[in-house]
Amino acid sequence: MSLDVLFQTATKILTSTECDAYTLGHLGLPADYIATQGLRPDIHWVEVALRTSPRLSAAEQDELLPSLHEFNKKIVYRTQGHLGLNLISIFRTTWMSAAMLNPDPQVAQEAANKLLWQPSVGILRLRLDQCTPFERCLLTSTGLMQQIEDFASIKPPVQLWRCNGHFSDLFYFLANRFLGALGHVLDTESVHAQWKWIEVNRHGIKFKLLNVLVKLRFYRFTNHRLPPSEQLRHQVEEIQRGHLARYNALVVGGDMHPAMLRDAPYLSRFNLRATDAALIRDVDRAAVGKPNGSAKSPDITLSNYIRFLFKSQHMYSFPKLDPATRRNIFW
Repeated sequence: MSLDVLFQTATKILTSTECDAYTLGHLGLPADYIATQGLRPDIHWVEVALRTSPRLSAAEQDELLPSLHEFNKKIVYRTQGHLGLNLISIFRTTWMSAAMLNPDPQVAQEAANKLLWQPSVGILRLRLDQCTPFERCLLTSTGLMQQIEDFASIKPPVQLWRCNGHFSDLFYFLANRFLGALGHVLDTESVHAQWKWIEVNRHGIKFKLLNVLVKLRFYRFTNHRLPPSEQLRHQVEEIQRGHLARYNALVVGGDMHPAMLRDAPYLSRFNLRATDAALIRDVDRAAVGKPNGSAKSPDITLSNYIRFLFKSQHMYSFPKLDPATRRNIFW
C-alpha cells in the first residue's frame, strides 16, 4: 500500500458517518443493533451513541443532537487538516530523501532535484521556521547540503553509494535515517539470521536465553557498546518486573499448561503459536499414515518428532547425552 493510498484510507475512516459493525463494537453494541431496533440504515453513528445514553431523556437527546453533530464536524475537519499537513511534510522532504536511495540512478537524481527545488515545498525555498526537524537538520549541515546539490547535478546520474564514496556522508545519513526504522527488512532479516546461527551452535538453548542474546546483540550493534552497569541494572530490574507481571497474568488466566508458562512470554517474539504445534501434529499423523490422527505411544511420538526435526545425510553431535539415552533414542 502506497503512502498516498494509506492517507486516503485514513481520511475515509475519519470522515465516515456509517454505523457499521466496527463502530457498533466500539460503542459496546451488537452488530445487528440497527436492524433489531428498527433504525434507518443511514443513521449517523453520533446519533446512535447519543440515543443509547441511559442518563438522558428523549427530549434532552433531541436538544443535544445538533450541537453534537457540529462538534463532530469540527473534530473531523481539524483532524483531516492536520493529517493533510503531515502528508505534505512527509512527501516534501522525507519521501524524496528516501527516494535518493533508489537503485535506479535516474529516479534517485530526480528525487534529489525535487527535494531541493520543488515549487513551494523544495527545501531551498523554505524558511528555517517553516522546516520540520529533519529538514532543519539538513539545511544546517553544510556538508550534507553540498553533497545533495552535487548528487542532483552529476552527469551521468549514479547511485548514491557509488562515485568512489563522494556521497558517503549523505548515504550514511539517509541509510541510518530510513534503514534504521523499527521493523525494516534489513533489521528483521538480521535478527532471523542471528537466531538461526545461535541455534546451530547451541542446540539446547532456551527461549529466555535466546531472547536475551538477540536483544544484547542488537543493542551492541546499534550503540556500539553496552550501557554503564548502573544504568543496565535499572533496565534489567524494569524488564524483570515486566516479565513477572506477564507471568502472573498467565497464571491467573489459567489457560495454559504449567509446563508452558516459563516460555510463554517469549513465544510471540519468535512467531511461535498454538498453530505451530498443530502443524507438527499433522506431520506426525501423516508420517504414520493416520490423517485423522489417534493417540500414539510416547515412543512413536518421539520417533516422529526426530524424523521431523533432523535431516537425512547430516551429522549431529549430542555430547551431553549419556550412552543409555543415546541407545534409547537411536535404535
